[in-house]
Amino acid sequence: MKKLNFIIVFIFFACVVFGQDKENIVIFFDDNNAPTIDGYDETAWDIAPAVPIENAHQAEQPTVTAYWKAIWDYSALYILVSVEDDDHWPDYESGGSWFDFDQVEVYFDVNDVLEDGLGVDNPNTGHYQCIGKFSEGGSGVLQDIELDSRRPKGQFCYVLDGEDYLYEYKLDYESFTNKDGVAMSAGAFEAMDSIGFDVTIIDQDEGVTTVRQRATWHNTGEVNENYVIMDDAGTITLGYLEPSNNVETKIHTFSVYPNPVFDYLTINAEFDKLIITNILGKEVETIVNSDNRINIKSLAKGIYLIQAFNKGNLLGVAKIHKM
Repeated sequence: MKKLNFIIVFIFFACVVFGQDKENIVIFFDDNNAPTIDGYDETAWDIAPAVPIENAHQAEQPTVTAYWKAIWDYSALYILVSVEDDDHWPDYESGGSWFDFDQVEVYFDVNDVLEDGLGVDNPNTGHYQCIGKFSEGGSGVLQDIELDSRRPKGQFCYVLDGEDYLYEYKLDYESFTNKDGVAMSAGAFEAMDSIGFDVTIIDQDEGVTTVRQRATWHNTGEVNENYVIMDDAGTITLGYLEPSNNVETKIHTFSVYPNPVFDYLTINAEFDKLIITNILGKEVETIVNSDNRINIKSLAKGIYLIQAFNKGNLLGVAKIHKM
């Protein structure tokens, strides 16, 4: 499925660590525009690259298209995971165990030595699994992560859009502890050259699969899954964006009305092209004209983002609620 590279303001830095088959992604800092944990890929995420989750765990065959993003500030670490699914089948519908059905799992290793043969299955060793379980009626509800020795303190929210879904997490640094029992902090995370990190998407399709099919960002399970051993997980580093004289760092917004809207929307901007995306960042419509009043009758009910362009330059964005 086509993915929109959603208003990436800066080119992200990603590299392979020399001597290791391990990808490292630099997570950018934004202390002025923290994402709202509401299950939407909003403008606060624009500085973060969309990193594809496209590896299969061992010989499994997941049928999802997914990506993750991350941002940090001095108060928390923020993670977004977007999943396009052909058949959403969570445990509360199947009646099975949550870890065998549709689920997002985010993993961390906060030790100085990452390749130690350990994983989340070994509590109090600096390895963590961050989850947010699907629940009936849970879409759009801000919830606390179940805190224990294997999970950090934080909040999450997911939004279902048909079979697709998007998760946002806000994680507190101080709830992470390394293998030596030392509590982490924003400064401790920032000082680390690399932090063990991975994302696993569990996929089940009703009437098609009988066991979980997993998509992963990095660890394909050649040694074992992240829950058991995180040695083959990727890594992240907390970094900064330097302002550029050639790049406008602020994403502007423009007003629209009415909002919520049923059929016709008026755009308060001088544009020659509009791109409309859904909450997962997927392009649903492109409008090439300069008429400020547009017809959106064909859009399904839901939340959308509108990007306005003029001569190829992004003017700004607006969020609308289509009724």
